[in-house]
Amino acid sequence: TPEGRSIVVLARQQSDVSAPEMGERGLAAPVFVPFTAQTRMSGVDVANGQIVRSVRKGAADAVRRYVTERAGKFPDVVMQAVDDVARAGSTPLVVAESIAQGTEESVRVLGVIELKDIVKAGIRERFVELR
Repeated sequence: TPEGRSIVVLARQQSDVSAPEMGERGLAAPVFVPFTAQTRMSGVDVANGQIVRSVRKGAADAVRRYVTERAGKFPDVVMQAVDDVARAGSTPLVVAESIAQGTEESVRVLGVIELKDIVKAGIRERFVELR
């Protein structure tokens, strides 16, 4: 999806690990978790020996449920950021990570991504014509 490609670009800009480097670091191939209407989020799981890092992104309520079901905290400041993004007319997506080793798991919210629609020049006029 266009949103997914934009997020991958952002992650590559802000991360120290690219996909080709994963094998060099001993990481297993990532397992992608597709978006579904039921979960309202998607993500990826990456194993490094006995440690599995899971990253999820999606609707605020879905990610909040994911985090709290794993005994994590969903900070009020995150919900405030979600509300601010939505109020500005953009789409908020929340990103969280879980790190599991054996029966131990820690989970945290990484942040909020603001998706803005790009309106092409002349599109408003085109809609008027179509009406």
